[in-house]
Amino acid sequence: MNFYDFHSQVFVHKNNGQIWNFYISNSSIFYTIISNNIPKKKIKLIDNIKTYDAAIDTAGNIDLVCVKNNNELIYFNYSNNSWKRKTI
Repeated sequence: MNFYDFHSQVFVHKNNGQIWNFYISNSSIFYTIISNNIPKKKIKLIDNIKTYDAAIDTAGNIDLVCVKNNNELIYFNYSNNSWKRKTI
């Protein structure tokens, strides 16, 4: 599997038919939005990550929680076409 150099992946299916593919590569979280089976560009969200998980809520917003290499816990929420970040 060399489409991406990934260690783990999470796929989030939005109501509009988009699939958001989150994955870790070189300790960074990236995502690609797939529409009509066509992947868009790769976007880096955050560096220095140990682990993460992502899900979609009932309103269609994406929630992502990750643990950085320094054990900092970060929460991301994607709504209204933008990411909000909060250290927990």
